[in-house]
Amino acid sequence: MQRASRIDLPVLELRGVGARPCLDELSLRVGAGERVALLGPNGAGKTTLLRLCAGLRAPDAGTVAATPPVGYVPQDFSASLLPWLRVAANVALPLRAAPIDRREEARRVGEAAALVRLDPSLLGLFPSELSGGERQRVALARALVGRPRTLLFDEPFSALDVGARLAVRRALVRQAEAMGATLLVVTHDLDDTAELATRAVVLAGRPLRVAADLPLDG
Repeated sequence: MQRASRIDLPVLELRGVGARPCLDELSLRVGAGERVALLGPNGAGKTTLLRLCAGLRAPDAGTVAATPPVGYVPQDFSASLLPWLRVAANVALPLRAAPIDRREEARRVGEAAALVRLDPSLLGLFPSELSGGERQRVALARALVGRPRTLLFDEPFSALDVGARLAVRRALVRQAEAMGATLLVVTHDLDDTAELATRAVVLAGRPLRVAADLPLDG
């Protein structure tokens, strides 16, 4: 029997998914280790699709399957941070259900912060004391700290300046490759698409349809 390659093993799959009012019988399959950029107009339903993949919304029809653990950065990243917790505790939230001690937790929080270029001096502050770009890095670090198999990013660099954007997205590609993670990212930025993705899926229409599915080579 011929062994299936990693890319043939689905870790993220939507089958005939409906979610009113924007999705109806949408199907999409992302193989293990693929990095897929979702492109399309504002308001088309890309954020709804990502929320379905993250398990934050149940579909009205069809099925959604994603290999856990899942790391998710929402478009409204500031609202996703818990204002009563300090930055380190916000980043550590995905680890709280894991059987690890506080020393290991602190080490992994530090690693995730370093990956997204978050200054360690900020870990003791509250989210309200940070800039928008710093809060976005906190959300990115939180998504990565659990070493997820599936990464879901919704405009993950929107609040970063150009230099930080370049550095962080390159670091994310290296980390995704190191973890063997699958990435699904919503973006309107073609530079982000070119650097992050191995495949681009163009969505259009209402209800949303896959208008093009393009492999990206280099």
